[in-house]
Amino acid sequence: MKIFLLLLFFGTCAALNITSWWVGDIHNPSFPIEKLDWNAYTHIHYGGPIIHKDGGVGCNKTDNDFKKLINLAHNNNVKIMWGGGGMPLDAFLWDHKKKYMRDNYLKTIKKAMNECNVDGISVDYEFSTIAKEQIGIVTPEQSTHYSHWLKDLKKAVGKDKIVSADISIEGIGKGNWILGVLPWINATMLNRGDFDYINTMSYHWSKCGSILAWEKDMFFIDLWGIDRKRVNLGVPYFSTKFWQHSSAEPTWQTLSHHCPNINPLQNICNGTVFVGKQMNYELGQFIKKNGFRGAFPWASNYDSVQYNNSLIQWLVQGLKF
Repeated sequence: MKIFLLLLFFGTCAALNITSWWVGDIHNPSFPIEKLDWNAYTHIHYGGPIIHKDGGVGCNKTDNDFKKLINLAHNNNVKIMWGGGGMPLDAFLWDHKKKYMRDNYLKTIKKAMNECNVDGISVDYEFSTIAKEQIGIVTPEQSTHYSHWLKDLKKAVGKDKIVSADISIEGIGKGNWILGVLPWINATMLNRGDFDYINTMSYHWSKCGSILAWEKDMFFIDLWGIDRKRVNLGVPYFSTKFWQHSSAEPTWQTLSHHCPNINPLQNICNGTVFVGKQMNYELGQFIKKNGFRGAFPWASNYDSVQYNNSLIQWLVQGLKF
């Protein structure tokens, strides 16, 4: 009986996603790809296919870095997602004269994924000029049009491949809009499985360690009628100084050396607010307790692998309890 309960417990933990992106060079000496805590993640997003002028795509068989990452991931039972897939979505979605590009992309994407041994594709589309012109308000017609693209993409790649989307959510901060009170995807289409899941850009910070902003995100997800089991909640592993009229976005990796072995309750390092260890733990608990699919830390290599300052380890522990 005890063995059964242990298996049930660990099986439940394994069902939760921790999906993230690897941004930039996999050979960065301060954080090479080999140092990634592969046991922490279920999905890693990186790179994309070769895209041709006619919209068709192919596998870049000479990309040795990608081959290395694929091998490391699959040897550790982690799925690899193309991040964005190189698609010019403004043209695909809104320019009727470019329909041939969209069609060619859909005709070739499955073959490219199979040849590169990729498990899925994640679409990071932030409605570009539309959100800016409409102060973050994406109409139901626009979000449904976008969701039909995701549905078409899922149909093109097949049920064995994953299609996910990164979306904004109402709020103040990077990737958020104060007036963004409408969902950027069609909730009905997502819930019935027209595409697999979404990652929210829930990028919030708190000097005092409050996770109230994520509770607000849950409120909107429920208000929109989105099934929580199709949502990975975002956690920023970078900081932003937008309140200081600066575009600087220091990652935790670059801040960490200023505060080695930082106290888990601290959320300020070198004068910069970040999402600390205890906050990661509490967010993990919050995600599991409230029935979400999992977590979306942005990004995996923004974390620290030095100075006893890993954040992902605290998030994982929170997801276990």
